[in-house]
Amino acid sequence: GILKIIGYIILVQHVVGCLWFYVGTNSTTSNTWIHATSLHEEDVSFQYFTCLHWAFAQLGVGNVEIEAYNVPERCFCVGV
Repeated sequence: GILKIIGYIILVQHVVGCLWFYVGTNSTTSNTWIHATSLHEEDVSFQYFTCLHWAFAQLGVGNVEIEAYNVPERCFCVGV
């Protein structure tokens, strides 16, 4: 039913958010969205929920002031 659909949406958004964080932390340059937003200085829970917020915003259900700063990040955004 509807709870199963909501569960799948949350799971997919969790994976997308984690991948977004991975792309930002495994760049060969320091010009990343993580450094631009100073997210690397925050605790893990804040990092996670920021990435989850970004993932949900990509569905068009919100607004977030996070953007791509390098080619791998831009490619990931296009893919999402």
